[in-house]
Amino acid sequence: MKKLITIFVSSIMGVCLWGQANLPVTIVGDVYIANTGQMTSEGTVHLQAISASRVANVANYGTLTMDSAIFYSNDSIEGLLMNKQDGATGPVVNVPGNGVSVRKTFTKNNAWYQVSLPFDVNLNGGVVNPITGKTMHYDANNYSNCDFYIQYYDTQKRAIVGMNVDTIWQMLPSTETQIKKGIGYRVAIKMVKLIPGTFVQGSNTLETDTIGGSAGRFAVDFFADNSEPANIPDLFAMKAKGVSLQYYPANFFIAPENSEGWNAIGGLNSTNYLLNGSAVNFTDPIYAWTDSTQWGYPINPTDYTVPNGTLRPYAVFFVQTTSSSVLTYDGNSSGGFSFVGDGSGLTLAADPALPIFRSATSSSSDQFKVQLTGVKNNFTSRVYFKFNDSYSQTFKTSEGDRVLLQTTMPSLQSVWAVAQNENNAEDQTFINCLPYSASEVPLGVNIPVAGDYVFSLKNIAVDKGVGSVILKDNLTGEETNLLNSDYDIQVTTPIVSKEDRFVLFINKTITSVDQVTASDIYAYAENNVITVKNLDSGDKVQVLDLTGRIIASGIASGNMYSTPVGQKGVYIVNVKDGAKVLKVLNK
Repeated sequence: MKKLITIFVSSIMGVCLWGQANLPVTIVGDVYIANTGQMTSEGTVHLQAISASRVANVANYGTLTMDSAIFYSNDSIEGLLMNKQDGATGPVVNVPGNGVSVRKTFTKNNAWYQVSLPFDVNLNGGVVNPITGKTMHYDANNYSNCDFYIQYYDTQKRAIVGMNVDTIWQMLPSTETQIKKGIGYRVAIKMVKLIPGTFVQGSNTLETDTIGGSAGRFAVDFFADNSEPANIPDLFAMKAKGVSLQYYPANFFIAPENSEGWNAIGGLNSTNYLLNGSAVNFTDPIYAWTDSTQWGYPINPTDYTVPNGTLRPYAVFFVQTTSSSVLTYDGNSSGGFSFVGDGSGLTLAADPALPIFRSATSSSSDQFKVQLTGVKNNFTSRVYFKFNDSYSQTFKTSEGDRVLLQTTMPSLQSVWAVAQNENNAEDQTFINCLPYSASEVPLGVNIPVAGDYVFSLKNIAVDKGVGSVILKDNLTGEETNLLNSDYDIQVTTPIVSKEDRFVLFINKTITSVDQVTASDIYAYAENNVITVKNLDSGDKVQVLDLTGRIIASGIASGNMYSTPVGQKGVYIVNVKDGAKVLKVLNK
């Protein structure tokens, strides 16, 4: 592939590539420094990533000295520096001046980008707007006062919840003052606050942004914490590097091994890295994203014969520990997760035959959750919905998430979505991803204990906006737009894993085909009289108020039953000892 610049520095020459001191220098293309060759810059070196053919690829086998360095990164490429000097002659990549930063470009407003940095970053001053040079503000106690958000993957909550859901990611608390190297985070930039003439929190001025948020993208500098003595040398050193891991047991779920010990981590190098058994100390599967998968692509690091994939710098991947794992990294390829120190995993060019592992980026599109809450037990079960025009109407594991685990606590209710998969079979899903077009989604429920329950909807992210989310109760015929109000149900007889009573109509009008058919039992109230129709002679009917008090009861002598009620409000009609339960509003 043709590069804009290709430089070879031989072992018999020392080069000050950039003659004038303290001037910034941009590298776009290939730079190769042979064994005893030298290259020196007295200004900031910009390792650019403009396009696939305009990207910095620096290979150092000699001595490279920089005053400071900025590594550029966007959704698909990074400027790379691969140091293959073994360090026998001392530090071979020296950055004595202003330090090192990763300049990450964000192209979506308020969208989560997974990021793992190869050095520690001080949250109080280390995250900078490169347009103005001013610090970007994060306030864990007041999110409205933030220029950006940052979340960490909560290993303990993952074990307790038992499923890989969006809420496992938690806002970084105020007690944390650093972005830790090698740990996976999610970062979202509030670009709307960075457009021209908009007040930026923490700066006390109006910013003029000509190439940032107003253009649909914004770059952020993450600076290595210079108060950490080994922060920058460790980045470039060809030595073992690793992170400690966490393990928390899961006590409340079937197959707890599925939910225990999950850790989100990332690379610790300034170049690509080949993930295979000879390049890491980890023998269990590693889970990562490729360009075509969102979750669950397992790398088998015990296969030493070929690399399993190429990890981009700053990418996040997942590993799982067990109760017998050695969690603490000892600094020398043992414990935790570590990259070996012989440099065998370092690479500039990814093998096109192998997957390239990257961080996931969540869309800024709409997300909401439908909740089923018990009035008495105050427990809430949730099912999640995400929207993007690129999503399929059928369920795909690369988009959503199946219900993998069920609680063993017999008194708690649960709700899930029923989705047809690509094989025309049905999946019980916990995260359901849909396009914005009209969708009809059955909701499965399991309510083992009689009582009052409430369906509600809570928005997580709003972008284009979902027009309507109508919950239809096929038992009562009632329809409720959950965007506007909750739906209350009273369960007199336990509902066991039922998937045909409740249906969500999303961005869809319920047609006459969806209405109650002429043969269905239904009830209505008029002039303080409740009437139940389409009964069989001999059917037992009870009318109750919401406290469970029986207001009237009787046996149908024909296909209809009527009874007066004295007060306005909601009543429950129980037919055939709970075989049919209807809710009626007497206005």
